[in-house]
Amino acid sequence: MKGRTMNSALKVGAVSLGCSKNAVDTENMLGELASYGFEIVPDAGLADIIIINTCGFITPAKQDSIDTILEMAEYKKTGSCRFLAVTGCLSQRYPDELREELPEVDMFWGVKDYPAFARELAARFHLVKCGTFRRLLTTPHTVRISALPTAATITVPTVPFLSSGESVSACLWSSL
Repeated sequence: MKGRTMNSALKVGAVSLGCSKNAVDTENMLGELASYGFEIVPDAGLADIIIINTCGFITPAKQDSIDTILEMAEYKKTGSCRFLAVTGCLSQRYPDELREELPEVDMFWGVKDYPAFARELAARFHLVKCGTFRRLLTTPHTVRISALPTAATITVPTVPFLSSGESVSACLWSSL
């Protein structure tokens, strides 16, 4: 994997599960990885590296995270995936259990310090930072998700067509 050219950049696909905070964390993580020269792809089936940002809040979310990990692990057998990383709440809460039960996962990371995650992943593939970090938005351009410092999240629609003096509710009603 040393000496890859830009045309053969390692492709990274990500699956974000759970809350809006995970979506923002995933977007920040992807932006950071792109600054190391990883190519971000929208389809995990095309990725050399798959990252699953998990949720461990309630039992159904935990099960969904495990199911998704196992589903993505199949790409190591049938697709182009060579490396599987699990981040987020589930791996933060149950690191030892997950390492024992999911040997197909190559790397576990919690919820803190995603720039360090990107540095660690880049180091494993002998990449150096070659650009500036910028959050890579994965949501439609009409929706922006914001992670607040308290970990509470809100979804804020952008309204580019709002004219002065017009209320947001009137504008939204007219667009329905």
